[in-house]
Amino acid sequence: MKWPDFLDSLGDALNMRYDLTGAFRDLEQAIARTEDALSARSVDHPHRGHSMNNLGRMLWWKYWRTGSTSDLNQAVLKLEKALTITTDSFTDRMALLANLALTLRRKYSVESDYSLLQRATPAAWREVEIAGTNKTYRAATFNNLTYMLELSYKQTGAMVYLQEAIRANEQILIPLVCSHSLGWEDKQHAISRLSGLGGDALSAALQAGEDKAGGLRLLKACRGVTIGRGIDGKSDISRMRDSNLGSPSPTSRWPKRNRTGVMQNLKTTLHAIRHLPDF
Repeated sequence: MKWPDFLDSLGDALNMRYDLTGAFRDLEQAIARTEDALSARSVDHPHRGHSMNNLGRMLWWKYWRTGSTSDLNQAVLKLEKALTITTDSFTDRMALLANLALTLRRKYSVESDYSLLQRATPAAWREVEIAGTNKTYRAATFNNLTYMLELSYKQTGAMVYLQEAIRANEQILIPLVCSHSLGWEDKQHAISRLSGLGGDALSAALQAGEDKAGGLRLLKACRGVTIGRGIDGKSDISRMRDSNLGSPSPTSRWPKRNRTGVMQNLKTTLHAIRHLPDF
């Protein structure tokens, strides 16, 4: 390992330890070692963008500890520099754009300089574009963008920003409330995210002081959402079977269930729960 790479790895390790312990000394040392690595590397080194992004992120965390606008300004400078020396193929490009948009947005809230928001919004747009259809990041990126568009509308009163914010919100909300807008794989992903939701909601409600009847109503609602998502996905499974070029369908071996049967089973289960002791 070359000396600059060693310094960079040491900076990463110290930053990770700071994340675990919160020791400010570790953060300061992580920043110093990353700055040393950047000084020791050539301007065209392929890992320079990675180090610059990490340094900007560390300075951002330092700002939150110190409240120093100097740290915030340096974080913005490093992140904008990292953006100029990396391409869309950069593996951390989306994280870099998110970091830049966040720091510029914070700087705007401190200085009320609209030009900062104008610099942050394109970064948020590009973050959304890179996220694409990624199920893990798509909602978060649209949420960041929506917030900045709303700030732009409040600052300028221009309806175009409000309209764009509404469209961005629709990109988040429509798949959540209308699963028909999703493809089969996205529907399956949405259903998988609901796993254990009812039990977690019931547990949280009881711990918060909700009575058992209220907890049961919440559990029923969560189960109803899960079952509804499952029923919505049936037509997609049927289409997969019909388009299987005449070969035996795996679904042909599954028990046949229709909406009436599923709902009747749910009613029977809920009836049994209601007649348990203490319910």
